[in-house]
Amino acid sequence: MSKTNSSSKKISSNSWFLVAVVLLGLGLVFVVLVRYGSAKPTSKADPFAQLTSDQVALVDEITYDIGPCPCGQCDLQLSNCDCDHPNGAETLNKAMAQGIKRGLTKDQILQDLQERYGVSVASPAAPSQ
Repeated sequence: MSKTNSSSKKISSNSWFLVAVVLLGLGLVFVVLVRYGSAKPTSKADPFAQLTSDQVALVDEITYDIGPCPCGQCDLQLSNCDCDHPNGAETLNKAMAQGIKRGLTKDQILQDLQERYGVSVASPAAPSQ
């Protein structure tokens, strides 16, 4: 009878150990989910995702004409920038996409960007001779 009692105690202590390990694991999973599960996505929505290839070419022309990002806080060309500074690339990209979707011409979009955000058009490069 004493053998039965000692083996019952072994099973019981092994069961408690297993329960403790499972609970510890669940607690870790919970902590990780709470800490990192609500993180915001790092990728930004592409304002040009629904534009045609001709419309994207128009965006390229406009960003080339504008030149540097007008935010004043970064040193990138607008075409290579995705900053979210005030009057920066993210704001201008959304405004350009909206203008294109509304059917505005390149000159109308540039005028709109100038009026709303103070964007100036870069001087065209002098033709090489």
